[in-house]
Amino acid sequence: MNNYGKFSLNKLKLELQKRGARTQGRKEVLIQRLEYYDQNENFRAPAVIMEDTIPIEKWPESGFKSLSSQHKSQLPNITNDIIKAYFISRLSTDNMDVSDAASLKKGRALLKSSFISACSVNVEDEAFVFFSGLTNAAMKKKVSYNFQIRLSRTTGVILNSNCECPAGKGPHGTCKHVAAVLYMLVDFVATGKASVTLSCTEKLQTFHKPKKGHSGSPMKAESMGARKRKDVLKDPRPLKFRNRD
Repeated sequence: MNNYGKFSLNKLKLELQKRGARTQGRKEVLIQRLEYYDQNENFRAPAVIMEDTIPIEKWPESGFKSLSSQHKSQLPNITNDIIKAYFISRLSTDNMDVSDAASLKKGRALLKSSFISACSVNVEDEAFVFFSGLTNAAMKKKVSYNFQIRLSRTTGVILNSNCECPAGKGPHGTCKHVAAVLYMLVDFVATGKASVTLSCTEKLQTFHKPKKGHSGSPMKAESMGARKRKDVLKDPRPLKFRNRD
């Protein structure tokens, strides 16, 4: 393994660029990111495809709508304690090291950094609430993972979770991407605001805004004047063909 601690900041970024990884962050973060890539052989393992995982029980094929403020009153009261209990219980059941519950902390960081790019909800079922959407990968550029989450409509208990990332294989995935979505839902139930990255068509466009506004009194149109090109009405034909009947 390379001794990245002796690398300059520019050399660390160059090594990350070779791996197609993110280059933002402090030097310590870049070193840790490179070490992760070495440990995982540059993440060459094939991505987990949703169809190859264990299907979530009674997953609907339609009826999903983008999460919006109108859904706030239709969702169960999911809490931080429910999320923690689900992660700890699943890690214990799967004979995994409970220290891996650090994915909860990483999930909060992903949420804070706006890594959730889409979230849809289905509230048509009387017993369950279903969520699906996309989260961006933390260490790979232009890569996103699909997620699926099923909650009890009455208690808010997490029944199933699934993510395309290697750590989130369902039906009870406990990766940082699932954690980020669940924490986003806690905030949404409390405030009605979904921390989902806005698409280019949802953002307020300001490119047409004038650089300098008029601060004086209103002006009549005829007194404003206009810039006119002198050659607007110029005959485009060669001289020898002009002025002919």
